[in-house]
Amino acid sequence: MNLKFYLQNKLEKTIISIWPIVNADKFLLEVNYPPDKKFGDYTTNIAMKLALLVHKSPMEIADHIKREMGKTPAFNRVEVVPPGFLNFYLKERWLARQVNDIVIARQGFGKSVYGRGVRVQVEFISANPTGPLHLGNGRGGFAGDVLANILKLAGYTVQREYYINNIGNQINILAESVLRRYWKHKGIKIEYPDYCYKGKYIDELAKKLFL
Repeated sequence: MNLKFYLQNKLEKTIISIWPIVNADKFLLEVNYPPDKKFGDYTTNIAMKLALLVHKSPMEIADHIKREMGKTPAFNRVEVVPPGFLNFYLKERWLARQVNDIVIARQGFGKSVYGRGVRVQVEFISANPTGPLHLGNGRGGFAGDVLANILKLAGYTVQREYYINNIGNQINILAESVLRRYWKHKGIKIEYPDYCYKGKYIDELAKKLFL
């Protein structure tokens, strides 16, 4: 269960049940994490957004929502803070019970159809072929693969892509750089232009390929 979506869904249903004339399309319901834990686990300013729609003060709207949302078993308490914020505090016992649901769901936990029918391409690593791999490439590999797994779990059709850009001028320069290093190792006097690649790896490639 996504707690944020759970709370958003509960709030939307509560608002429409209190004010049936309010269409969910007319307001943007945002649930956020408060800047300080003392303000609860989640907070929303929806009461202030509804003021013009229902012709009531934000504090009065927040009080109405508080009374209804307070009946939800997930919340230890719901607070109204001027000028109309609603702060939600989750019950620790209720949270603990969610662990059992996670254990039962196993690999299916968190799975949804949110992205069904949408194709996504995740490109990761795609390392520069003219230089050696580095830690950043490795980090990108993990991050990209994890992101692809999350999107797949959310119902998206995912394609993983690692572009190998082994054509073009930069590859020509790489080949020329290695060749010029090779000639240097052979004692041939030859210029090494500024546009050629620098670094020990060029020497290492020249030795491995030609010496």
